[in-house]
Amino acid sequence: MRNPNIYNTFEKEWPFRGYKNFSIGREGWVYLQDYKDSRQFISFLRQDEAFISWFKLKGLTVGLSEAGRIAKQVIDSLGGMWGLNLFGDEISIKFVNKLANSTRTRSRADNDIVLKEDFSGRAASISEWQKMISKRKAQKNFLRVNLSDYIKRNVIKIGLETDCSYCNAKNWHDLDEVSYQVKCIRCLKHYDFPQGSIKKNNQNWKYRVIGPFAIPDYAQGAYASLLTIRFFTTFRNRDTSSCYSTAAEIRHEGRTFEVDFAIWASDESDFNASPEPRLIIGEAKSFAHDAIKNKDLEQLKEAAALIPNSILVISVLKKSFSKDEIDRLKKFVEWSRDSSSYGPKHLVILLTGTELFNEFLSDCWKKKGKPYSDYTDFHSTRSLESLSDATLSIYLNEKSYYQWYDEKNRPQSGT
Repeated sequence: MRNPNIYNTFEKEWPFRGYKNFSIGREGWVYLQDYKDSRQFISFLRQDEAFISWFKLKGLTVGLSEAGRIAKQVIDSLGGMWGLNLFGDEISIKFVNKLANSTRTRSRADNDIVLKEDFSGRAASISEWQKMISKRKAQKNFLRVNLSDYIKRNVIKIGLETDCSYCNAKNWHDLDEVSYQVKCIRCLKHYDFPQGSIKKNNQNWKYRVIGPFAIPDYAQGAYASLLTIRFFTTFRNRDTSSCYSTAAEIRHEGRTFEVDFAIWASDESDFNASPEPRLIIGEAKSFAHDAIKNKDLEQLKEAAALIPNSILVISVLKKSFSKDEIDRLKKFVEWSRDSSSYGPKHLVILLTGTELFNEFLSDCWKKKGKPYSDYTDFHSTRSLESLSDATLSIYLNEKSYYQWYDEKNRPQSGT
């Protein structure tokens, strides 16, 4: 029988909702012969409902955080993981982030008042968007996309940009609000639409990012967490069944811990036709030079303590970790390996933009050269365990778990 901690064998309310005449066996759900003509409607849980129910069985209360809701809005707008191809590279993510809304904080020294100013996102011309897409195409690593793809996925919409005749502020007008008189967002005065001074080459027409894509700080980290989730469905160069949740708050005994993603991923290393899924939780950051702080790792430790045997993933969109991050991560890995039994408390996997921005792991590692190319063989990417050893060696120069264990427990000479 499958592990009851992973497969639902206790919650009779799902999926049969009141239907009690069945049992669970090695073949799955088994109906008694007396009920062979009965009918029952099965309603499958949404992914977030499945995670909430599973954590509830562990005595934990879980709900999507603000960042999790934003990430969910992003993936819903893109139409699923396939839509992430629009953001599968550094060029497009940084370009869209520059167009997002922003907040500036100012302090007044006289009375210590902090003033917050919110700015609408900057609009970009058709030529700017086409230039970005051309740069993306030149990399030849991604599926081709066009400007219309960003429009269809509700990433951007077009409007008209004008200069206020009173304060000279630039204003962007939705097509629904364009009129012979328009209102300035800064001075709030109405001014005539500049019919006689339209710019050449359609420069009045500008695209602005909308919805969750207009949220600053890389949509509050949504791109990093979603690309990490996508990685675990494709890293063996084929689609792998998985179920995921975006950023969630885990509450236990009055304390709250946040994880940037949770994934049930199949581990097919033993070629089992129905491998049991592995629970992955982790921390995802964007491009900051020193993004992974001690507080992030401590929070991940506390969350992991509530979920034994979970796999811990730390991912960043930049291509490498800083020296300070490496020092912190080395201590974190030492903690994860220290166990009273044979085997680590938690596997740790490190990912950067090198892995997240490429569809085929072995190919991208081969192109990068050493030390990446040392781990392009099938053995190094066939399982989550081998992936952990490979990434810890590449980014931290750490030995594999079994080498580490043997060295730690090897009898000292002269004893």
